[in-house]
Amino acid sequence: MVMCDKEQIKDSESVEKGGEVNRCLNCGTELTGPFCHMCGQEFIDPKPTVGNFISVYLDNAYMLDIKLFKTIWDLVSKPGYLAKEFLAGKIVSNIHPLKLNMFLLLAFLTIFFIFADTDAIEKPLDNLVRDERFVSNVQMSFLVDDQEYVEKMAASPRDSVLMYAPTTIALEHPAYISCAEVFEDNEGDAMDRWIAVIPRCLIEDDIVIVNEDGYYSFNAEEIRFGKEINMIQDVTSHIFNIITTYLPIIVLFTIPLLAMALARTQRKNKRPFVHHFVFSLYYTSFVELMILFIYVLYLVASPPVKVMEWIMILSLFFYLAAAIKCTYDMKSWIRAMIRALYINVIYLFNCFVVLIVICIIACFIVADKYV
Repeated sequence: MVMCDKEQIKDSESVEKGGEVNRCLNCGTELTGPFCHMCGQEFIDPKPTVGNFISVYLDNAYMLDIKLFKTIWDLVSKPGYLAKEFLAGKIVSNIHPLKLNMFLLLAFLTIFFIFADTDAIEKPLDNLVRDERFVSNVQMSFLVDDQEYVEKMAASPRDSVLMYAPTTIALEHPAYISCAEVFEDNEGDAMDRWIAVIPRCLIEDDIVIVNEDGYYSFNAEEIRFGKEINMIQDVTSHIFNIITTYLPIIVLFTIPLLAMALARTQRKNKRPFVHHFVFSLYYTSFVELMILFIYVLYLVASPPVKVMEWIMILSLFFYLAAAIKCTYDMKSWIRAMIRALYINVIYLFNCFVVLIVICIIACFIVADKYV
């Protein structure tokens, strides 16, 4: 006599109604449980309701079921856990990493295009002009290219002022601006506080203006727009168009590069390349989720760019270290953090190379207009 356990009896009863055995509506195979053992389709009511119909559509088209939310929660709260589970053969419980990547990219692009009309990122020139580092460097480059204003600066008396700008300006343009002293031990930061000796005409012409803290900085409203700015606007717009149009391809292109960096650091483990590729898929999903979070944060609260940069950098570093420690069974946090630093550097370098390639493509697109 063949013995059946209670779960098998329960599953068999769940597909029987009035003594009749239900069959799979897809392939006709007799069902012995809630799923067909031949094609895998779940047993459904042959006369579905509108709610069931919508649920099946969302599940198949957009993966909007409980597994998605569980997968995203595990991705954030348990670094490396999903990769370790997937590589151990536990595949059904969570969304496939490639599908997860595609869903997060879709979510980002959807939100991006919904808010494109009001978002400054859609207006790259405006976004750049508000960056004080960009303003100071571009303003000075315009001034030194204007021979008439160069003569005016040369003839103008010099004033010592408190300056809030990159000290690199004094290094790049010593004939017009010099640095007497750097304050607050902040030399080398993106924006420095220092005593500058500048031509008085810069103040008189409102090219540099004093803020409420008593520091002078370059006036974004007085930046001299011209052919160069129009070219920057066109190139930047094309860069954003390329990125938004081909974002899924660009992101997927960085995944094998990250996997190769992982393989290089894990040579002693002799794991197959697919293990590193799966890990890279889940890590890239977290990167996409962070980009989505930062973007929404930018839309809602508009925090300083530097704050968002640090949130992104620190979160990616510590997450990667924790994920490596979990997935590759590393006992030492120090080793995991060193490898995370190394891999992050390679990953960011790869992203930078991809961005350079995109910039070159954008420059070629607008070249005919300005040459």
